[in-house]
Parts: sequence; C-alpha cells; structure tokens
Amino acid sequence: MNTIRITKAARYCLYALIIMSVINIMSNFMQINLMNSYFVNDEFTADVFSVLADKNDARIALINLVYFTVLLASYFIIGRWIYLSCKLNHLLGIKNLEYSTGWSVGWFFIPFANLFKPYQVLKEIYKASFKIEDWENEKVPASFFAWWASWIVGNGIANVSMRRDLALGENYSYQDLNVIAYLDISSDAVQVICAFFLLRILSIISINHQDVNIKLSYDQES
Repeated sequence: MNTIRITKAARYCLYALIIMSVINIMSNFMQINLMNSYFVNDEFTADVFSVLADKNDARIALINLVYFTVLLASYFIIGRWIYLSCKLNHLLGIKNLEYSTGWSVGWFFIPFANLFKPYQVLKEIYKASFKIEDWENEKVPASFFAWWASWIVGNGIANVSMRRDLALGENYSYQDLNVIAYLDISSDAVQVICAFFLLRILSIISINHQDVNIKLSYDQES
C-alpha cells in the first residue's frame, strides 16, 4: 500500500481548485463591470446590454459547471488521501492514535463536529507521520490554523452568498447581483488561501510517508 498516486491526484485537484477560483474571481469582476457600465454609467443601449448579459450568463453557467465538477472531484480525492494517510499510520503501528480510518473522513459529514474534528484528524495524521515515539508532542506549523480558518471562513461566505441568491427569487436589482458577486469573490479568494496551505500540509505528510510507502510496497511484493 502507498499514497504516492493519491497524493499526486490530490495535488492536481488543489491546483485545479486554485485555477478555477481565480477564473471565477475574474468572471465575477467582469459581471460587476458589466452591471455598472449599464446601470451606473449608461454606456450601452438596452439591446446591447441584453446581448452582453446573455453572454455573461452563458460564461458564468459554464464556469460554474466546471467549478462544481472540480470541487466534487476534490472532495472525493482529498478525502481518499486523508483516509489512506490515516490508514498508513495505523499500519505502521503508531501507538495512541485516536481517530480510525473511517472517522478520519466521516467527521466531515457530522454537523457541528465538522467545525473542529477534521482539523484534529489531520493534525493527528501530520504528527504521527513523523514516526517518532513521542509524536503527540510534535508541534504543527501555523499553516494548520491558516488552512482550517480559511476553510471555515470561505465556506461561511459561500453559504451566505447561496442563501442570499436563493432568497432573491425573481425580484432583484443590479446592486443585489453585485453584492452576491463580491461575496463570491471573497469566498474564492479565501478558497485559494485554503488550498495553498493544504498543499503545504499535504507535501510534508507525503514526504514523511515516502520511505514508508516504499517499505510497505516491498513487503507486500515479497
């Protein structure tokens, strides 16, 4: 057993998330600029604006589809990476591990507990990956707090944006659309920060497990 392939896939997912977040930020700024150009600066006629608005909606729909696909793939692949990294620590016989392989992922789906348990799970995986006797005393870098804080904040902003969008229905102004766009921009910006710090954490755990992967693979083949 090894985590080399899943680690590589998780990295690609995080890179893709960063790219899609940046694209979404640019797209939302384009929409804000379009709204302001028509409703504030009166730069277009109604007919021209209608054509541009249709193109804007088509672009947003395409980006959202790709973004949602990447997000779903990331949840599955990164979840698989967490599961296998936790399992590897258990196979190594690391003592005093609190979290099982199943619950290393399961805590993400438990309301309220998912606000702190996944953080504790990954912290344990990180510490135990150093394969030292007193692994519990290993300190975690500041990137851990930055990763989890940005995860909570980013998802919180995204949730506010989604609820505001659903509450508008068919009655909305361009100001309402701009507010939602700015919320989405903020959420995506925090998402980039979250992915960046998770990449750093993932890399350290992967490095710590590299020699273990080779050893376990060799033992299984012999």
